Amino acid sequence: MHQTIFIEEIVRTNHLQTSQNMFSRKDLEDGALAIDIFKNPFYAPQEIYRLALEAVEEKTREENRFLSDKEKQAIIRNFLEEKANTVDSQVIEGVAVGIAPTPVSKVMDLFLHLENFQNYVPNIFLNSVHITPQELKERGIIPLPHVEYQFSKIKIASVEFTHTLRYEITSYQKNGVEGKLVAWEMAAPKFDRDPVYPRQGVLMNNGLFMVEPYVQEDGTIDPTRSLILYHVYIKVDPLNFVMDILSILFRESEARSAIHALANALRKETR
Repeated sequence: MHQTIFIEEIVRTNHLQTSQNMFSRKDLEDGALAIDIFKNPFYAPQEIYRLALEAVEEKTREENRFLSDKEKQAIIRNFLEEKANTVDSQVIEGVAVGIAPTPVSKVMDLFLHLENFQNYVPNIFLNSVHITPQELKERGIIPLPHVEYQFSKIKIASVEFTHTLRYEITSYQKNGVEGKLVAWEMAAPKFDRDPVYPRQGVLMNNGLFMVEPYVQEDGTIDPTRSLILYHVYIKVDPLNFVMDILSILFRESEARSAIHALANALRKETR
């Protein structure tokens, strides 16, 4: 995944430069949403590790024996060296930055109602379920106060897929201001063949959602507004023929539309 410094850029320079446009601080204050779709997304570390484990399993089958830890580590190391900084054409990756006219607490309250995503962004989330602690226990997962799980059916670029995501919520301090960070990833493999919440048509869905009180140009904090950042990284199943026939321009257009809808949804809910 790319490293994004958009929040730092707007604070330091009062401008934000994407690959296509320049946004001023005033543009964002007036409601603009700065979006960037990466044309050459890299393999995510988790994806490289997944491929390495598949290679270990394949070699185990071919040689019909258990591999030593040293042999496994060598395969994983080779994959890390080969795929690091390598472009993955099956990935949709993008980032969006905007200002929400509401405090951080309200934004987080809306975001963490994971069952409402289908109401917030109905053209992207065809279904969304906030998995209960009891359902997690039934699957051998210990509920934690800072971790939530969501099953969803999503449609992006004419491709539909289902999966369960694990959301981890943390707080951070920057310049004396407390922000919230939500990082998500695909849930444990035990969900892949879950009879109620199966994974179909997608290999990776990683991302970050950051929200912090808006620091104005003069350095003062406006507690009534929040600066938000979305970073989305999705890899659909390479066997999905629909993705193969879509043109690159169409994929970028659809990705831009999807990320705009996701990032703008919470802003609309607060108005």
